[in-house]
Amino acid sequence: MTEQDRDEQAIIKAWQRAGNPAWSVKDLSKALGVLPDDRAGLRQQVRDMVRAGTLVRLAGRRYRVGTGSDVVEGVIKRGRRGGMALVGDDGRPPKVPQAAMRTLMDGDRVRLRIEQKGPMRFARILEVVERAHPRVTGVLRKADRYVFVEVDAAIFDGTVRLEPDDPVAADAASGDVVEVGIDSWPSDLGGATGHAVRVLGRRGDLNVEITRLLLAAGVEVELPADAEREAASFGDAPEAAEVARREDLRALPLCTIDGETARDFDDAVHATDHGGHVEVTVAIADVSHYVRPGSALDDAASARATSVYYPGTCVPMLPEALSNGLCSLRPRVERLCMVARFEVRRSGEVGAVRFFEAVMRSHARLTYTTAQRWLDAHDQAASPADADQPTTTHAGEEAGDPVPDAVGPSLLALRKAARALRAARMQRGALDLDMAEPLVHLDEDGEPVSIEDHPRLDAHRIIEDLMVATNEAVARFCEAEGVPAIYRIHEPPDPEKAATFLQLVTSLRGGGATREQARRQTAGAKLTRALADLQDSPLRPVLEQLLLRAMMRARYSAENLGHYGLASKAYLHFTSPIRRYPDLVVHRALRQWMRRGHAGDVHALSEARGAMDRIAAQCSEREQAATKVERALDDLFGCRLAQAHIGETVEGVIRGAAEHGIYVRLEPLRVDGFVHVRDVHERYLTYDEVAMRLFADRGGFHVGVGDRVLVTIEGVDLLERRISLRLEDVLAVVPVPGARAAHAHAGRGRGGARSGRGGERSGRGGNG
Repeated sequence: MTEQDRDEQAIIKAWQRAGNPAWSVKDLSKALGVLPDDRAGLRQQVRDMVRAGTLVRLAGRRYRVGTGSDVVEGVIKRGRRGGMALVGDDGRPPKVPQAAMRTLMDGDRVRLRIEQKGPMRFARILEVVERAHPRVTGVLRKADRYVFVEVDAAIFDGTVRLEPDDPVAADAASGDVVEVGIDSWPSDLGGATGHAVRVLGRRGDLNVEITRLLLAAGVEVELPADAEREAASFGDAPEAAEVARREDLRALPLCTIDGETARDFDDAVHATDHGGHVEVTVAIADVSHYVRPGSALDDAASARATSVYYPGTCVPMLPEALSNGLCSLRPRVERLCMVARFEVRRSGEVGAVRFFEAVMRSHARLTYTTAQRWLDAHDQAASPADADQPTTTHAGEEAGDPVPDAVGPSLLALRKAARALRAARMQRGALDLDMAEPLVHLDEDGEPVSIEDHPRLDAHRIIEDLMVATNEAVARFCEAEGVPAIYRIHEPPDPEKAATFLQLVTSLRGGGATREQARRQTAGAKLTRALADLQDSPLRPVLEQLLLRAMMRARYSAENLGHYGLASKAYLHFTSPIRRYPDLVVHRALRQWMRRGHAGDVHALSEARGAMDRIAAQCSEREQAATKVERALDDLFGCRLAQAHIGETVEGVIRGAAEHGIYVRLEPLRVDGFVHVRDVHERYLTYDEVAMRLFADRGGFHVGVGDRVLVTIEGVDLLERRISLRLEDVLAVVPVPGARAAHAHAGRGRGGARSGRGGERSGRGGNG
């Protein structure tokens, strides 16, 4: 034991004997009997222990012995002002000093110590555990003898210096976007250095911007070569010995039901109606049979944790040899699967459940539209009074098989089971937002030509309800049997955000809830049912978005904390192992339970049990990054579409309002743009948070969410993914009860036209 170790132990024991008080170095020296002349060495020892995380520095140059909660790991989330999100923290991110942020990049995992200084919490960075971006993108700059890259601000607010004779940079022009490999990371002693890997092109090119966004999110388009080779080595059909070992479902008329553009088919379904209950069989692609722990495939899959989808393509979690080939439940070919078979009673309660390994053959690849048309046609044939009614038709989905005779009865039974499941889930207070999904249509060159809202059909709901029920069944089983799993948890909403939402809904219904009354109403299903009386309101789409923002973000956890949105006591992800790593982990755990006493993955599963928290955190981080980049890419394509319409005046609906302006959904394009407050009205405007409205100081003008407006597309910033609009006219104003909205809407828009079509005042229905 070194002298330093002995000193540290003596220091810690002195603190512990005194009850771990907040001591200064002088206090500590008295407790240890150190003379004033010898305090310099003690002071240095304390500094070393602070850097190591053994001691925690408090306000007023005082210290105490650190606890396990003082030193944690966190992930840097860079924004315009910087910030920190902590894994396992209490939801209050600490302030990170700007000096430290200058050396860190978005996504870096760091070890830090939380320090409390009065009401403020600070993060002192102890070390960088893992760098998120071994490669970055930015704009190449050449100036005299210096060559450097201005890194994208979303990643890092500094530059990377290149060697003057960098061979890749030598062939590029100043202003080109380049990908750079980091040779040395930024530190207090100097900036980052690196080497150019490739030239991507010029800023503003659609493909360049797509690549930039993907790389910034840590999404590598190409999978490692060893993972690709491993996937190809399995061939294109399951091995005969494995097929013979499993339960045979090849004669059962299972089918897949997906979108037209789907290429990887995770799940196939079948049901038999027994009158009092429906027996449902859900077969899920057995990815875990091929992707084993410790393999190159597993390393690649765990690093990605999820597939990333954007218009026209997908960055898969697994090589296509598996995701679109051997693991995909394509029609009329043999595939290995993990099966959940359960009873759905008339009450919607799930009865007996059985899990097993099987081999199957899908009897049909149905699209949502073909399934819906068959169901509609059957309903009309069963109801002669409706025989003259046209069947439901939906544009955009024509591919897929017709419904075979053997599959038809199963579709009816599946719908019966799904409706019972949904009714039971709604009864217990689950959230049900029936929002249409935007679908971007591309031309042959990959350029967006239109965006349309893709409606959710009954066929969509059937699959959603069955997958939710399957995930719940597996979660309940894992919880009851002690099977290690990664749960999908969704905690109750933030009380303040929930209160804001409820206060707004009460106001729109003509009520007048106070802030305190709204806070008391946030329990149970009241929040999720708050929209019931606004079913036909033009504000409903906006309110649904606000409700989602009031909710906590769902995440993965090794601990089962329930799922608020689904009103479920136990929930996890099991049904999409081709595109989600948590599902793959759960498959492994369930297989180990089914093969208890066999060899297989016993050792790997034992290790996984201890690593579930780490896996859950990694999967949550990658999912959030994927969601963020998918939204950014959708915005990018929306801006690209709007570029062709600059100067046009179109109708829209206000989807959001703030002190600085209004957000408008352009109805012909189905994209959102922004009108700055200076372009809304010539008078001074104030913002009412409850009514979500801007009010002029005089004249009665007000405008807010739900209003129909006429706007001009003034400009599109593709790099910032922003559409700038100018308000020309207010065409229709939604009724807004409440004292603040009692003014007559008699003002003029910025464009000078009186609010209302044809010079009439709007406000039909009572805006004043």
